[in-house]
Amino acid sequence: ATLVASANNAANAMARCTDMSRADFVAKMNEKAKQFEALHTNFVDPSGIDEHSVTTASDFAKIANAAFSTAVIRDYASQPSVYFCSLNSPKKCHNLKNTNKLFGDTELQVIAGKTGYLNESLYNFAASSKNQQGQYLITVVLGSDSQKQSFESTKVIAELGFKKLASKLAAATIQ
Repeated sequence: ATLVASANNAANAMARCTDMSRADFVAKMNEKAKQFEALHTNFVDPSGIDEHSVTTASDFAKIANAAFSTAVIRDYASQPSVYFCSLNSPKKCHNLKNTNKLFGDTELQVIAGKTGYLNESLYNFAASSKNQQGQYLITVVLGSDSQKQSFESTKVIAELGFKKLASKLAAATIQ
């Protein structure tokens, strides 16, 4: 629910399902971020939605790269929707739609993505994309005025990034 539909309550529920206190869970998140060399990131809650949780685009890219490189996370973050039912009685079923509107885009092949919105940073989006040469690229857009703008900016940044990758590959081949 957190990866597909950006349900912050699911992140909090996940923290409650561990044998850790909320503070210990958040400390573990910060420890993990440091392992990814996300040195300018500090979480204060499990969802990261608290205004005192901070990161940078560079750190967010490192975290997204680690997350999208993990098969189970990538698999869920790439689903257009997910359907599940609770195990308790009475059973409650949910069909959650992915908030990533770039799935199926004809210009950019998005492998996985994560949207977000905060009053302080507006619309945000991290994506893992793949070009026709099989190269992967992580893009991060923070502070867009609209979700649509975050997707459009992602496409522009990815196009520039893939061009830069292609020119580096060409230069390396010539040498």
